[in-house]
Amino acid sequence: MSGGNACSKSAVKRQKLLRSRNLFPFFVITLFCGLKLTTPSSSKLRVVALNEALERGFWAHVNQDPLDFHFFIFDWKFKREQTQIFLALGEADSVAGLMVIYNGCIVQVRGTREAVRLLLDEIDVEEVAVQAPLDCEDVAAGRFPVFEQKATVMLLSLKKGEENIKVTTEPEKLSVDDADEIAELMREAYPEFWSVITAEGIKESFAEASWVGIRHKGKLVAFGKAVSTPPVSHVAWVATHADYRNRGYATSILSALLKELFESSKTAFIYVLSDNSSAMQVYSAVGFKPYKRYFYVKT
Repeated sequence: MSGGNACSKSAVKRQKLLRSRNLFPFFVITLFCGLKLTTPSSSKLRVVALNEALERGFWAHVNQDPLDFHFFIFDWKFKREQTQIFLALGEADSVAGLMVIYNGCIVQVRGTREAVRLLLDEIDVEEVAVQAPLDCEDVAAGRFPVFEQKATVMLLSLKKGEENIKVTTEPEKLSVDDADEIAELMREAYPEFWSVITAEGIKESFAEASWVGIRHKGKLVAFGKAVSTPPVSHVAWVATHADYRNRGYATSILSALLKELFESSKTAFIYVLSDNSSAMQVYSAVGFKPYKRYFYVKT
């Protein structure tokens, strides 16, 4: 749900939180306030933990939009021991909002404004990152008024059959032995978000993803990571060293990952900062289209 993601001031702890999230630390807290959810009276909302009795309704709800609810689905299916899910319920258990908490502080929240406010009030951590739809910026900012970073983030999606694959330089498969080079490249390529990345953190999550890279004279200068979770899969990280950009490396990396993902998935998605025009150009060229925009703030 999903770059950052900090539960404490320890860089090692922050790296562990980053390992299963995407290009940016966007999945720490995601607030979706414009969904077509039920809207019971705010005075009657109550927050409850997901339990067996409520699980059928939960699945019916999140499966309506696998892109929006990707990390609710993924974390509850595959990382349940590290995941908590809370629901904001109204009369007759109508769903006004949902919140998933991964690893104690990586949070996504969706729902009505009042549901989002009530769910966020359940969070009690010093360091957190918040991602919200632009029309919910005030809700997130009001809850976390002191911040270190803020930005506008865009979710892009691509359906199988609409991709424009273009491989000018054939990427190679990377192995866990390349973790040190990957970590170094990430820190160089995007220090604002990836400064806490370590080889140890990459090794811990290596087996759950596909990793490809491009080398120049033996040096790793571009790489990408994707996680296959059919029917919707996630292009998590793509990066090129600043000295080797504008050579088609990112396009080749992305194309190779999409070819693999679409062997089993119908849709792929990726996150990008809205002001990252060069990345937007690459992603658009292979077929990605805007799906939703969010406000991001890191405390």
